[in-house]
Amino acid sequence: MANTEENKIFETETVTIPDFVEDKTDAAETTVSETTGYSDPDLSIFKMSDEELYDDDDEDEDEPHEKRKGGNVSLILCVIAMLLLLATSVAAVYYAYKQHQAYINANTSYLQLQANENAYKKQIADKDAQIADLTKQIEELKKSDSSSSSSDATGTLVYKVVDGPLSFRKAPGMDAELTTYNGNEKAENGSKFQVIEIIDDEAEATRKWAKISDEVYFCIGYLGEVWAEEVH
Repeated sequence: MANTEENKIFETETVTIPDFVEDKTDAAETTVSETTGYSDPDLSIFKMSDEELYDDDDEDEDEPHEKRKGGNVSLILCVIAMLLLLATSVAAVYYAYKQHQAYINANTSYLQLQANENAYKKQIADKDAQIADLTKQIEELKKSDSSSSSSDATGTLVYKVVDGPLSFRKAPGMDAELTTYNGNEKAENGSKFQVIEIIDDEAEATRKWAKISDEVYFCIGYLGEVWAEEVH
């Protein structure tokens, strides 16, 4: 019974097949009897051109390519940024190293200059001490000369140079070392001296010497010649 009803339904259906040969005609429709309850299928795809059919495929194929291209650009920019950051870091480290080296060199030079300054100050202090010591010695020598002059005044004999100048010597002899007396190297004509004693030359008995101070002598005559005479 069921088969009989299905056969009747299929017998009453009328199917209309569209004409695929016609260009740009109205959309063909397949009519179905109202009793079937089926809707008409959309056959518009059969009228689409090749460009319309393959446009979506091309867009689908191009979209991943564009995405890959954009991703590559971002990656390149990221690498460039990293390289710039690395270069900046290296430059900063190098600059800091150079500054540190410059500081060390400057500090070393400063310490060396300070050491030299201290050495120069010490040398100056030593020189000042030597100058002070020499000045003291000179003052003592001046005082000694003054005391010698005062002691010379105790001589009881007075001799006047009549045939000079006569050299002062440290001992009564021609080979004795020359010396000075009151800043003078020789006794000039007309000079008067207080003589402590008259001494004969040990090498030459005809030569006589006048002692006017400790280790200060001058010859008063030789071979009967009178170079200095006693003043009464």
